[in-house]
Amino acid sequence: MSNSKYAGHISTLKGEALNYWMYRHAAKELSRDASDAEFEKGFAAGQYQFATDKALVVDLMLRYSVRLQMIGSEWLASTEKGGQFGESPNEAACRLVVSQTFGVEPSL
Repeated sequence: MSNSKYAGHISTLKGEALNYWMYRHAAKELSRDASDAEFEKGFAAGQYQFATDKALVVDLMLRYSVRLQMIGSEWLASTEKGGQFGESPNEAACRLVVSQTFGVEPSL
């Protein structure tokens, strides 16, 4: 991976690190080049806030057939291929999409 500050197990990724991997996922889906510098500049300017964008969770649910449910005090986002937990529906859904794209230890 080109930037180790975004490394970690999917269950621990949140905030900037989780948004970084969603940025990478979006670039891949759009067949666009992605760079750490572009992400960091955009993130600092308030862009690429995937894990807190409430409108995005609906798009992820529809595009990837994500199901959401609260179990205990955490949200579970799941598909037929697996599931991921998060403190919010967005965090859980983003973790799920990242894990299905890059694995549970995301890397390039």
